[in-house]
Amino acid sequence: FFRCAKSKTGVRSHPMVSLTPLYCGLGIQAGLAVLVFGALTRYNRKIAPKIQPPKPTSKHCDASDGEPRTPQSTPGPQKTRVHPNGAEDYGSTEDVTRCHSANSHYSVFDKVRESSVPNPFVNSTWYLTLYERLKMSVFAVTLMPIRLVLLLITLPIVSLWCRLWLLFLAPSSRSCFAGLVLRLPVRLGCRFVLHCLGYYWIPVKGKRVAPTEAPILVANHCTMVDALMMLYLQLPGPVAEERNLRNPILGPMLRVIECVTVDRTNKDSRNAVKQAINDRAQAALHGQGRQVLLFPEGTTHQSSTLVHFKPGAFGPGLPVQPVVLNYSFKHFDPAWVISGPGPALLLFRMLCQFVNHMDMHYLPPVVPTEQEKQCALLFAKRVRQVMADEMGAVLTNHSVDNVLLQHAALKAHLPANMVEFEVESIKRFFSVDINTLKVRMEQFAKMDKDKTGRVSEEQFLEAFTKQYHVPTAAQAKHLTSFFRQLDDDDSGFLDFREYLLGMALLNEVDTSQNRIDIVRYAFQAMDHDGDGRLRKKDVQAVLLPLMPAITKERLDQIFEEADTAKDGMLSFEEFHAYSEKHPELIKGFQACAL
Repeated sequence: FFRCAKSKTGVRSHPMVSLTPLYCGLGIQAGLAVLVFGALTRYNRKIAPKIQPPKPTSKHCDASDGEPRTPQSTPGPQKTRVHPNGAEDYGSTEDVTRCHSANSHYSVFDKVRESSVPNPFVNSTWYLTLYERLKMSVFAVTLMPIRLVLLLITLPIVSLWCRLWLLFLAPSSRSCFAGLVLRLPVRLGCRFVLHCLGYYWIPVKGKRVAPTEAPILVANHCTMVDALMMLYLQLPGPVAEERNLRNPILGPMLRVIECVTVDRTNKDSRNAVKQAINDRAQAALHGQGRQVLLFPEGTTHQSSTLVHFKPGAFGPGLPVQPVVLNYSFKHFDPAWVISGPGPALLLFRMLCQFVNHMDMHYLPPVVPTEQEKQCALLFAKRVRQVMADEMGAVLTNHSVDNVLLQHAALKAHLPANMVEFEVESIKRFFSVDINTLKVRMEQFAKMDKDKTGRVSEEQFLEAFTKQYHVPTAAQAKHLTSFFRQLDDDDSGFLDFREYLLGMALLNEVDTSQNRIDIVRYAFQAMDHDGDGRLRKKDVQAVLLPLMPAITKERLDQIFEEADTAKDGMLSFEEFHAYSEKHPELIKGFQACAL
């Protein structure tokens, strides 16, 4: 553009060029930037409740200042309550009724606690700072369109090349030198996509060993670009979900690199994948194939943690080479997690960063011991520790099953952050599978009418009424007692973890410690005055209405047999000893609780 210029004689020496188009273009860009900023601000308001959920208010202990009231602070006549486990709780009669002590909780809550590490499935930069919104607003109308156009050109070209490769190259020729050369555009395409996403420089440390030395590569999984980086550098045969083959862009690329696909919902598919991994690893070990790439976590998560490793990569009992992918950031965490930006928004934010940082480190191969060859989980645990030491990451027992339950929660219109506990610990402790946990999720969703991820005492009783019948006064009292013992944090509500532990205790578990918990619950339900002793009338008042198969005469006989001290009362020790000798009673107590 030129300014108007005149010569000394007054004759124009340069053409007059109007600045109106420039001003219009800048005005449109500025307007679009303002619209983007407004949209991002509204998005912040929308996700704010998901990031900072309100703390539930306790309904059991209604202190005036909102904090649970301790028994010592309550005036009134004091009494000592002796619990079946021998502990004493000093407080008023009202407090004993309204605020159950921590000692009345089941021991299972001590064995399966809330995770002490941050939830690895939450994006730490989900909430957009003012700086990030301003930066994204500017780059959304300047840098991002250029990158987006380049991506829309590159991906279809690479996909078309892959389709032609599959169409004209015979399967028998795909492993030869010509086939490997023809895969080169796929590698270059992956690198160009990374460049468009802002990963200009990717430092690589260490050295990749030959397939004959380590036929399997294992890497941590944090973002949607992990696979692109691995494919660019190595082009190994990865393992991916079967649904990815249906993607019109990604599907042909996965077929070209001979990806092993798995259907997680099909047990036969999982077994076939294990066999395919073993066959390919054995071929690579003997110099007849490429290395196999696996992400043993099976899902993406925060880069500051390492979640539970699945044993598939370690089942063949062959050496593996760990690969660590590190992402350094200040304002934008690229982790693709369920409690964070969706894939579309994550891609948008990635395109709106001037530069993204990533580095890769090959670690020395890890050779399994004889014991680890027999137990893949032991081998997986050692490799995970090696990678965590290099990354400075925190180990956690969260797993891909957390993600599956979070998807089930979202499908039931429940908040995804209700599954923050370590699912793998619960599965291992109770010997249950993910399908059982999904059934519990459906039951919980039916009770949670408000879809808050918490169930109140009223909703708990209402669910019993809907499933069975209107509870009698005795049943309502025991259901309320059971609810409050499951309420591990005294919030007045059951979260999914508390409900899950309670139901698993009553249905899926048969260990000595958990039988004690069930017997303790039954004892406390019958111990109306809380003195740690059961009288014959206490037992009759509770068990006769709830266990109609037992007659009064049979109940009197049981009481006499259990009362070894012959003092007309049962201590918890006597009650527990008799129950262990007659396990059918424990089954009856479980039915009473349900």
